[in-house]
Amino acid sequence: MSQTTYHYHTHRLDLSSLLPPKKWVLRAAIASTILVPQVNQAIDGVLHPNYGNEQVAFEAIATEAAPFEPLTVYAPYYYDESPAGSYDLTLVDPATDSDYVGVPAPCNGTVIDVGYDPRGYGHFVDLYCEDSHEFFVAHAAEVWVSQGDTLRKGQAFMVQGSTGNSTGPHLHVEITPPDGDRTNRAKTEPIMEQAIAFWEAGVSPVAPMTAAAGPLLSDEEIKKAIGAAEGTVDWHTLEPDADYQGHADPCVIRGTCPGRGTNKGYFSSDQGATPEDANAYQLGQIREAEQILQGKAVEKFGVPLSQAALMNGLDLYNQAPLAALGEGGYIDRLPSADPTAQEIIDARAASFIDPQSGQLDAPGLGGTWTNTVTDQKRRQGAIDHAKSKLDQLREESRDK
Repeated sequence: MSQTTYHYHTHRLDLSSLLPPKKWVLRAAIASTILVPQVNQAIDGVLHPNYGNEQVAFEAIATEAAPFEPLTVYAPYYYDESPAGSYDLTLVDPATDSDYVGVPAPCNGTVIDVGYDPRGYGHFVDLYCEDSHEFFVAHAAEVWVSQGDTLRKGQAFMVQGSTGNSTGPHLHVEITPPDGDRTNRAKTEPIMEQAIAFWEAGVSPVAPMTAAAGPLLSDEEIKKAIGAAEGTVDWHTLEPDADYQGHADPCVIRGTCPGRGTNKGYFSSDQGATPEDANAYQLGQIREAEQILQGKAVEKFGVPLSQAALMNGLDLYNQAPLAALGEGGYIDRLPSADPTAQEIIDARAASFIDPQSGQLDAPGLGGTWTNTVTDQKRRQGAIDHAKSKLDQLREESRDK
């Protein structure tokens, strides 16, 4: 039986930039005061809107920070005056010496704006923190959240990059304290220093979920199942194939991804120098997603996901994090914690529908519903095949 290899890494895109009224509806609901945006002609382009004393209902935000490995922070041009009061710094993964890293949220908060400014900020996210300050971050290579999403402290919400008017990968940060004066470093710098200290310290992962909290998937099961869906393992043996060692993967968001490394390992990750490095990094992200998915399942259904439902959720996270964890995502689309195979396929496909616009948002899958359903059916089938094959191989091993 021949298998076609697919390497899709699709992040459900934020379509809010196409729907201007939505931004103001959201702001009106969470803000007590709305000020008119000012225009700044300096290097970072148009200033993001400054809103005073916003009150956001922080619903379902975990009090404990999400785990992530410590990062190294370089800041040779720390103070940026375009606009006044800004900060510039670069995060680096010390394990891989890569600056293409996920940016952990510096606080529990709500995403109040996401956008793209080609002449200035590039891709940016504006986060309203639970202690009433704004944390605006620009020049992202990828954005993994949408306007209105809630974020857990430590949760990766964007990838550091160099989009817009930028000379290299870094974060441009603007902090707005509750009084609205983002130029007052006496108030903003302590917040910036706290974020840097948090990124440098990292957060140790919590203990793995026990069987009582839900079906425990072994690392091997996760690697082989997602590897089958990614096409990085042999269909018959589940052993690494040629693509495991490295393959090219187009950037489905903007056509090309300057600075992106070769994808490798079971998960088609570009992190790390070797497939084993890539596996270790991505498995840590997937284990974090496991906790979030099961938490959402218990909140919705009263019980954790079945093994099949969980494995498909983790594969969806590996393919498209926002489709798996975002508003209107995988858990929201499932009818039960123990769905049928067809219900899993339906939920996976529906997760690529933007909940605000009601439109399909899957450019990496050709942007059509037929392609999306076909791909999700293929991946679900690959995961089911991997489970059956692992069971068979284990049985054969016991018989020897």
